[in-house]
Amino acid sequence: MNRTSGSIALAATLLCIGALSLSACSRSEAPEGPRLIFHEYTVRGEVVQPVDAEDGDGLRVRHEAIPEYVGPGGRLGMNVMVMPFWPPVGSTPDDLDRNAIEARLSELQPGDKVEITFRVWLEDETFRPRGYWATGATVLPEDTVLDWTPLERPPAPDTTHTTD
Repeated sequence: MNRTSGSIALAATLLCIGALSLSACSRSEAPEGPRLIFHEYTVRGEVVQPVDAEDGDGLRVRHEAIPEYVGPGGRLGMNVMVMPFWPPVGSTPDDLDRNAIEARLSELQPGDKVEITFRVWLEDETFRPRGYWATGATVLPEDTVLDWTPLERPPAPDTTHTTD
């Protein structure tokens, strides 16, 4: 081995060691993110916007209220709203077949009455949503009557009282 090839080999070795050290440091020093959990819901609604694969626009459905929905801070209830279901925010969870779901959702047309099953990935402690993924959709009969009644919210607690 000549002097030049020895220098190149040494430099390459040092670069590799440096890269490994940096990656090890960044992994050990990176703060651990919040633990994510998911809740799954099924809701009925009407398709407002179909999936547009060319533009990357997701399915939008006006859905009925979801009283059992767990939101930020553990607050219960999601009101009637138009909600995007696809494409998901972030990457698809490992156990979902994105292609199969996307194929099924792309069949839906505006005005279709549907039952959508979806997952909400939440931060474990704050219940802050990190993403919504539709996991299934069933077209309902055209004569299905949907209930657009908003949720009744309990009054906010009175925090203006004083002690004597």
